[in-house]
Amino acid sequence: MLDWLLNLLGFGGEDRSGYNKGLIKELEKEHEQLIGKINKMIGMMDVLNEYMVKKHIDEFKVELLSYFMKDEFKFIKYLTDHYSEDKETLGKIKTYEEELKDMKKDIISLLDKSMGEDSIFKDKVTKHLKSVIFIMKSRLELQSKELFDLYKK
Repeated sequence: MLDWLLNLLGFGGEDRSGYNKGLIKELEKEHEQLIGKINKMIGMMDVLNEYMVKKHIDEFKVELLSYFMKDEFKFIKYLTDHYSEDKETLGKIKTYEEELKDMKKDIISLLDKSMGEDSIFKDKVTKHLKSVIFIMKSRLELQSKELFDLYKK
């Protein structure tokens, strides 16, 4: 029963070590879908009222947090466990993990601003959402350049 629930939440498919051969593709696909949703929101900004802006951003934020959970609890956790004996590589992973966390905090902060008092200023919300896209792309670029190769067996 627990395995079914974990798979439903996106926490399945791993072998005993926590490795999931499809995880990188899943993360990349979800990342592209999230960016697509932000672009769609930006395109609809002229027709959304303040309530709808908040609603769309709130729904997006739930999906984004799910993505971050998968990233942290499946991808980063596997790397730190797998390289626990290799102090040099583990140190690099920890450094990149901190950078990724900082980027995540920046993204969430921008979304929160967009749902707060800035929500009545559509130009500010659009600017925040474009910044979110930039940070998300930078985040994926960092992972692709520095961490994805460490994950592949």
